[in-house]
Order: sequence, then C-alpha cells, then structure tokens
Amino acid sequence: MISNPCAEQGLPKYGVCNLGAINLAEISKDGKIDYELLEKITRISQRFSDDVIDASYYFIDENEKMSKRERRVGKGITGLADLMINQKLRYGSPEMIELTEKLLKFIALVSYDESVNLAKEKGSFYYFDKDKFLESGYMKQMPRSIREKIRKYGIRNVTSLTIAPVGSTGSMIGVGNGIEPYFAFKYYRSGRMGEFIEINAPIAQKYFEENPNATELPDYYVSAMELTPEEHVLVQAAAQKWIDSSISKTVNAPATFTVEDNKKLYELAYKKGLKGITVYVDGSRDTQILNIDKKSKNN
Repeated sequence: MISNPCAEQGLPKYGVCNLGAINLAEISKDGKIDYELLEKITRISQRFSDDVIDASYYFIDENEKMSKRERRVGKGITGLADLMINQKLRYGSPEMIELTEKLLKFIALVSYDESVNLAKEKGSFYYFDKDKFLESGYMKQMPRSIREKIRKYGIRNVTSLTIAPVGSTGSMIGVGNGIEPYFAFKYYRSGRMGEFIEINAPIAQKYFEENPNATELPDYYVSAMELTPEEHVLVQAAAQKWIDSSISKTVNAPATFTVEDNKKLYELAYKKGLKGITVYVDGSRDTQILNIDKKSKNN
C-alpha cells in the first residue's frame, strides 16, 4: 500500500480515489442539526462520487482499470469547526467529541446503505468477496442490518469515506478546513509569491456584526493552538472509528513540546486506533504557511 502526500488515503498500486466533502456548516439551523438534510446530501454524494469513476478521463490505462474494479470513493467533511461553534460546543470538549462520533457514524451508515442500493442497481465492485469484506474490523462494528444487506446484495464501493485536508476548498467557501479547528480567527497565509495574505474567519466576523458591543469571542470559539495536542488526537479518534480509510489532521503542539511528549502522543494515537497522525510543533520550520503574526520569510 502507498498513500498520497496528505496520508488520508491508502492506495494499492495504480489505485485511484475520488475525494469530496460534505459541508457540515450548512446542516445546522437555529442550533439544531438537520439530519434529514444530512442524509439526503450523503446519499446524493455517494451516487455522484460513484458516477465520477465512469465519467472521468484517465491518462493511464492501469489507473482506469483499478478505479473501475475497486470503485473507491472518499467522501469526507469540512466545516466541522463551524458546526460546533454554531452548537456552542468547544472543539475538543467531551460533548464535541461525542457529537463528532455521532455525526460520522450517521454519515457512514447512510453511505454504506446507499452503496448497497447502488450494488442492487449496477452490481458490486469487481473484486468484492462478501466473506472477506465482512470479516474486516471496520465491518464488524457495523449494525447487523447493514451487514446483512451487504451479504445479500453486495456493495458498490470498496471504500466510501475519508477526510482530506480540504484547505483550498474550505477557504473558498469560508469555513474551517476538513476536520480541523480554526488555526486562528485572524491569521496570515503565505501566498505563492511569498507575500502574506490577511485572513479573517467569516464566522468570527459574523459574531461581531451580530454582537456590536462584544470585545472578544466566546470561549467556544477555540483555535488550534489553544487546544492541547491530546484534544486534537481525541477528536481525530472519534471520527476515525467511522472512517473506512484515513484522516488528514494536524496535531498542533507548542514550541516547548519535547521528544518525550511526542512519543507519548504517538502512543496515545496508536492506542486510540488512528491510522495516521501528523504532529506539527510550532516554529519547528523556518517558514510555515499559516502564521498568527504577519512576517516575512526573513524575519
């Protein structure tokens, strides 16, 4: 197996995966999560992702062959931080972690159910072996109803879920990236020409517009560096339980983070069942894409 540079998708030789993301920021209204809307979006995105496999143009024949035989898709999420702020839940809190697992479980069950529906209509993926498929650790946690449907009808896609970084997409639509908390609510992003672009998070601007007398954000507006590294890992673990591929997630650590601290964090990640982990110690590189303070490469 190999993985792409962000490590959220392990792939076999010539493997291909269509990535997409559900914007969770749009499923909450007046403090309530619209699960009916989330189900509709999940089912449509499962079908859309599967259709992309046949509609795509492949430059390498082996990629096309593997893609159409596995029908691997990677539906993910973005805007998780926005959803939690709308719910007034601090990212990394026990309540937020519990809701994260609930949401990802819901998306997983609906995704697999729709993949079974696709198998009924169009057939299972070429390599499907029901006994081997159902023996996997991931499938053993699935409800009996889903497992029995797969045993009876098969399944269209070898995988259905992954969480990519969604950095550019998240920035374009003005929400937090992927599963990440906001890096900060005002920060500077390094551009391709070396300049630093000021970014003001729309969700923070909206709060001050709606609360003109406020001088600071509520405590449930929490940024990446305000979390402990352990909180980052626990959020990822809650999501990983229901992701059949993997997750791109940065665990931000302070400049004082030691080698021993890092060792303990990796052990925690292993214990919690993470398939991959990325730890970034603040200031460990001479340049970095995101900065809280505006500065040039030479500073």
